[in-house]
Amino acid sequence: GEGLTDVEFRDASEELAVIALWGPAAPEVLGDRVGGDTVLAPMTGRAMRIGAASVWAQAVSFAGEPGWEISVEPAWAVQVWDGLAEAGVKAGVEVCGYRCLDGLRIEKGFRYFGSDLTADDTPLEAGLERFVTIDRNFVGRDALVAKRDRGVDRRLRTLLVGDDPGYLPLYGGEAVLDGSDVAGRVRSCAYAFTIERNVALAYLPIRLGPGDEVRLELFGQPVPAWVADDVLVHARGRSAA
Repeated sequence: GEGLTDVEFRDASEELAVIALWGPAAPEVLGDRVGGDTVLAPMTGRAMRIGAASVWAQAVSFAGEPGWEISVEPAWAVQVWDGLAEAGVKAGVEVCGYRCLDGLRIEKGFRYFGSDLTADDTPLEAGLERFVTIDRNFVGRDALVAKRDRGVDRRLRTLLVGDDPGYLPLYGGEAVLDGSDVAGRVRSCAYAFTIERNVALAYLPIRLGPGDEVRLELFGQPVPAWVADDVLVHARGRSAA
């Protein structure tokens, strides 16, 4: 129709390596490598050169801090990584593993497809209704409207687990107990280094909100947990690559 553009989707996973550069120092580090302006509007991207390599930088940060996901041909990935790492030394950039990333994104209230968001969950239950323009037509709209009209009976909640900052071996799938009833199960979990607390995400009955206490069944032992706000950290933290 008028105003529409043909778009082709294909899997380019084998053609690209992706390096994530996130944190308050990310603009400084990338600027050092590209020798120019790195300002991008969130969720946009453009071509850049890092040394001799051509890259595609997207202003996307799953850590909730300024930064980019940088796509590059695999043959150039090591050189690009080394260049960013070298520039990051003076800025205090550190390499970050996946479990650290889980802690960072849960602190910021970010949800993860495949665990927190599945085909059985709706944006209304996940706390993402602000991203849905309900008066437009889209696949699943009728079902979503019907769910809204019936009333949402559960909500994805952030939990602070344990009453001290010590690390707890949370793996996901743990039962969340409200009294003697299983109110839900942990979808995601991590140790959040910024706030020094164990955190988890779980769908709970709508009656349970911030401030309410529940328990997690951790290796057969009940551990206290408290329902918290969706976003635990607003301030900037350290850089991570």
